[in-house]
Amino acid sequence: MKILFIDIETKASVISAWGIRDITASLNQIISRGKMICWSAKWKDNDEVIFDTDWTSTHRQMVKHIWKLLDEADVVCHYNGVAFDIKEINRSFLLLGMPPPSPYKQLDLLRVIKRNFRFISNKLDNVAQELGIGEKLKHSGMDLWNAVEKKDADARKIMQEYNEQDTLLLELLYNKLESWLGGYINYNEFSEVSVCPTCGSSHIHKRGFKKTNTQTYQQYRCMDCGSWSRSNKSIKRKKKIRLNYQHKVGIMDIDEIAEKMIGRTIEDVTVTYGEDTITIFLSNGMSIEIICDSIYADVPEFDD
Repeated sequence: MKILFIDIETKASVISAWGIRDITASLNQIISRGKMICWSAKWKDNDEVIFDTDWTSTHRQMVKHIWKLLDEADVVCHYNGVAFDIKEINRSFLLLGMPPPSPYKQLDLLRVIKRNFRFISNKLDNVAQELGIGEKLKHSGMDLWNAVEKKDADARKIMQEYNEQDTLLLELLYNKLESWLGGYINYNEFSEVSVCPTCGSSHIHKRGFKKTNTQTYQQYRCMDCGSWSRSNKSIKRKKKIRLNYQHKVGIMDIDEIAEKMIGRTIEDVTVTYGEDTITIFLSNGMSIEIICDSIYADVPEFDD
């Protein structure tokens, strides 16, 4: 499974306004619209950080480059990318008349953080610092973006370092959260043998059962990443047959039938539903034919 970490940077929109307080701009006040100006990406477990920008490439070339990476990826990992990065990238594709890349799964680590933990702030910088995996590159704020727009070489270099550092933090955070990613990704979709869905390890052990209101599943614990998972099919339960026992030559209760079957194995069972008859064939050649008021079988249902 190919996992791509990605982070983008955009330039601000410019509007014409009479002041800076309580601004509500209309369309005719727009001087220029914001757009993606650079991006940084990295394949999982690959040391190379890939960077492209519209000041070293044309804007179209930069967008085509990220399209190729997304088209190759199975999972795209980002931070707040569902709401921002991916939508901004898709907008660039649309404006350039490009089709969408091949389908991929999104893993938004911000959503993982919000769903499972309570940090004082969910910003990437704070989460990374609390977990001890690093921090975002410090910069001058909007002054940096303004300098980049003015084609300042030093500012562009800092922007690249800032963008690449965010991508490196993404992978470090992914590794830190790995055991909490169950349900977000599934390595079994890309494996011919059963593995841990979270990290792809084959070192998984059975650990009890996971029960729902209607089904029971085998539960597993990964010995490498520590995540929990379950089988995708419910456990097959033994068929149960409820009988109102009545022998052809007289009434037999369950104890009498059991007494005749002690020490013998059942070779075959035939159920004739139209006649409500069940015949049990024993290993000693004996057969027990039972006329039943009702026969039902509790047969397990399997997930697709």
